[in-house]
Amino acid sequence: MKLNKKSPKDEMERIVMNKNMKRAIPAALALALALMFPRPASAINYYFNNFYPNVPTATYDWTSNQQLITDIGYASASGKGTYGFVFWDFSPATGARFFSNGSYTIPYSIKKYVYGYVGNELYAYSPGVTKDHVLSNTFYGPFTNTPLYFVIIPTAGLIMPAGSYTTSITVGYYKGTQYGTSISNARSTGATYSQAINLIVPVICDLSIMPSTSSTFDSNTYNQTLNFGDMIEGESMSVNAILRTNAGSWSLAVASTNGGYMKNSATGTTVHYTFNYNGTVTALTTISTIIETGGWTDTSSGYATRHLTFTLGDTFNTPGTYSDNLTFTLTAN
Repeated sequence: MKLNKKSPKDEMERIVMNKNMKRAIPAALALALALMFPRPASAINYYFNNFYPNVPTATYDWTSNQQLITDIGYASASGKGTYGFVFWDFSPATGARFFSNGSYTIPYSIKKYVYGYVGNELYAYSPGVTKDHVLSNTFYGPFTNTPLYFVIIPTAGLIMPAGSYTTSITVGYYKGTQYGTSISNARSTGATYSQAINLIVPVICDLSIMPSTSSTFDSNTYNQTLNFGDMIEGESMSVNAILRTNAGSWSLAVASTNGGYMKNSATGTTVHYTFNYNGTVTALTTISTIIETGGWTDTSSGYATRHLTFTLGDTFNTPGTYSDNLTFTLTAN
């Protein structure tokens, strides 16, 4: 049949065409694989940078809720796409935050610091924590960063041993979904940052001289006047000396202007008196003399009360006004 017969040339062209088609198949598969696996450069990376200072240090003011303002720098994200809602939590959890010197601790809280105002406490993330208690932002674009502003507030009113106390805060970086103040679908970005902070507790040496009926320290009350009126031999009057110190070692000294005598300023005559320090009769001189030494103890919490009693000796002397001045000095050794 002539119409079905093919020449050798026709057969060769058919074979060549088949070979070309077979070569085209691997090329098509390679293109499909390239489309299925995007380039790694499109991933979003979350990280921290520009933290300063390296180790913030502050001095503890035990009399007030001081604010140790800290800006730990910037949290950033880079890559392609829209990043959405992100937030940062602060560990450890509230209630377990404290500066420590290895033996003693000073609790503190971490709070937002927005436009110069102290805000809500910042928590470690757990389901149920809202936007009010984390630092957050919504990131847009290929590169965005945001500063993290917060304050650390040590608990006031604690007298702890003098020295250096340290803590370390850890900031976690999360992404999630925000609706109102609620947070859902929270998951870690894998980026964390730890910041060491030092708190220096200075040496405190304060002495308050209070009426004998008071045992409460008052830093503004350090002078007392005992008025015997008409002096009678054997008459006694008392005051309380209240010591407040966090020194590891301290000493208390006393000096008498007249060496244990009340002197008549007009005639120079004297009346002797006995000084009883916390139950022990103690000799007085014009030179400052140490009458007690001590150190820090858990039970004292920095406070100690000492009873001072003055008893008149023989008052048979020239009439007039008699006086003496005692100076007590509390010193850290």
